[in-house]
Amino acid sequence: MPIAINSEHVALADSAHAFVERAVPSELLHETLETPLPWPPPFWKGAAEQGLTSVHLAESVGGQGFGALELAIVVAEFGRGAVPGPFVPSVIASALISAHDPDHPLLSDLAAGASIATFSSTSSFTATPVGDGLSVDGQARSVLSATSATYVVAPVAIDSERRWVVLSADDVTLDSQQSVDPLRPVAHVTATGVQVPADRVLSNLTDARAASIISTIVSAEAVGVARWATDTASEYAKVREQFGRPIGQFQAIKHKCATMAAVTERA
Repeated sequence: MPIAINSEHVALADSAHAFVERAVPSELLHETLETPLPWPPPFWKGAAEQGLTSVHLAESVGGQGFGALELAIVVAEFGRGAVPGPFVPSVIASALISAHDPDHPLLSDLAAGASIATFSSTSSFTATPVGDGLSVDGQARSVLSATSATYVVAPVAIDSERRWVVLSADDVTLDSQQSVDPLRPVAHVTATGVQVPADRVLSNLTDARAASIISTIVSAEAVGVARWATDTASEYAKVREQFGRPIGQFQAIKHKCATMAAVTERA
């Protein structure tokens, strides 16, 4: 029950799933619960070489030339494998930059896996025009994988308007926080008079487009998590015995598993 809708999408899902099983074993997940992932994560180079970090980016910047659906398929498989670290926030950030300009200079390194980015959908950032660029102050709270990121994509308020900008991690202050998800750390990002040049103001990216990209990709990851939960519960029902037989033979359990499968498929 992948989200894929044709044979090529099924093949992409299978390829991404095989990569996750090979490159992100359960041992790595257990280690990450105790020790934060290094940068780059051990699977990062392989993901970039297989084109998984750039499936949605234009060929002109080293990407695979596909779109949001293909990225969602890959992200769902990463969610299914509970892949730790910055993959999902980084591909969301690169998708936001690409929505502004598919040939943006920052995208080449992101496509190649040489750098990573993250995003914040909300912030208290305010900006004032300075020449062709902006001067940014304020904070974005609990930003995913911010301590590993080279760039942070976030909205800023300019009087009554909002714009999206790309902040350099070197120009902001990062304050690590305890994360609800130990596989994905968070940090508050604070900017004080950060100068953002004109080419890093994403003037072609609207709030509506940004919200669509973020919600679609985060939802795809959630579908992957739901699929893992469904598959794991169904397999467990085949081996867990009660009253001398597997619980999967009981009608009530069959109905629960069938409902999970149907809800996951619709998602």
